[in-house]
Amino acid sequence: MKQYKKFITVLSAIALMALGTVQAQEKQQWFVGGGAEGAVALNDTWNKSLGARLSGGVWLNNYTGFRLNVRGGNMWLKDDYTATLLGGGVDWLVSLHKGGRNDDRRWNFNGVIGIGYEYYDFSEGYSTQYTHISTLNGYFGVQATYKLSNHLQLFAEPGVSMTPKAYDLDRDDDVFASTFINVGVIYKF
Repeated sequence: MKQYKKFITVLSAIALMALGTVQAQEKQQWFVGGGAEGAVALNDTWNKSLGARLSGGVWLNNYTGFRLNVRGGNMWLKDDYTATLLGGGVDWLVSLHKGGRNDDRRWNFNGVIGIGYEYYDFSEGYSTQYTHISTLNGYFGVQATYKLSNHLQLFAEPGVSMTPKAYDLDRDDDVFASTFINVGVIYKF
């Protein structure tokens, strides 16, 4: 009789975990997105960049989600130098609405905090010592989405990014801060 009770207890626990997993998966929402990205330095250099970003991620529930990004573009530096910029990152998304995200709303607002990797390939003549530089960055922003249909949304995402000033040979330990905006579309599965 004891074996039977243990078996029923274990079977019940497995059934409850499976039910919880199914319910959690029903709340998950996978998405992909893409668009244009632009940035301007907040320091005295006024460096600018323009490029594209592709993203994929999942909302785990109505309150939080994660996203992976890849990006590429061009950066214009002081003294008419340029750099090709490639990078990627991972973001934590948090709904800024009381009660979380709501797919019936036209507008949703989300906080974004992320960490990323950037690779710069500099134009000839910038430095005899450095032609390629890799660095990490951190960023935060606010994402506003506008629902076009049940699967398609427009988004605008302004924010601030901070990274070591690795490209500036005179002040490479300084923090480089820039303001950015990403605009594009999101497709929800």
